[in-house]
Amino acid sequence: MPESIWKRFRLKRKEVLYSVSDKAHRVYRVDKGAVMERYPSLSGNCFALLHGRGEIFGEGCLYIPKRRSETKAIVDSAIMVTDKAELMHYFEQNPEDKLAFHGYLAFQAQKAYYMIAERSYSGRSVYPFIAMVMKHMAKKIGIRTRKGIILPVSSADLAELSGTTWRTVNRFRQKFVRKGVLAPGTEEFRIVGWKRLSGYEDIPEYRIERQPDKSGLNHLPSQLFPDDY
Repeated sequence: MPESIWKRFRLKRKEVLYSVSDKAHRVYRVDKGAVMERYPSLSGNCFALLHGRGEIFGEGCLYIPKRRSETKAIVDSAIMVTDKAELMHYFEQNPEDKLAFHGYLAFQAQKAYYMIAERSYSGRSVYPFIAMVMKHMAKKIGIRTRKGIILPVSSADLAELSGTTWRTVNRFRQKFVRKGVLAPGTEEFRIVGWKRLSGYEDIPEYRIERQPDKSGLNHLPSQLFPDDY
């Protein structure tokens, strides 16, 4: 899709872009930073997705009139936006891009499915899932330094993304500090043992096939597939 149909604006950390039941008429793309999209359920639990650079979200407006999720910035971010009517007009003129776009949305849905599956397979311990979420966050918004990878998020942010509580995340932090995976501290997370973090996520009893099938989607623009997954 051409950049001419997108407009850029800034979203401050913790700023809410839209909430559940808001009117849906725009599609968004992350240009810089990251946003968290939370889907509430009837049970009271929430499932959250993290969208990083190059990823599209808010596409539900193409199918339903109101939002079913709440979306807010995890860090200071730059967001691209296009209107539903303008996007649909562009697709009428470019049917091949419409096919590619819906293929991309199917790919994103597959990723969300695997995240849900991972959470289901976590068994009695949620720690492997928290480790996986932390790994994805590091790839999307991690700040690489000589002393490790800094995640500019709070325990509450990580709890929301992993569908648990901040107390559980704090226990996770304490355990992984003892293991030498995280540096001690109460503010931002700093990963100092990347290989051990990845290894903990991939222990056999929690391992499932996570890579969605990209076959048939090779014609999509490369910027839609940042090397994050």
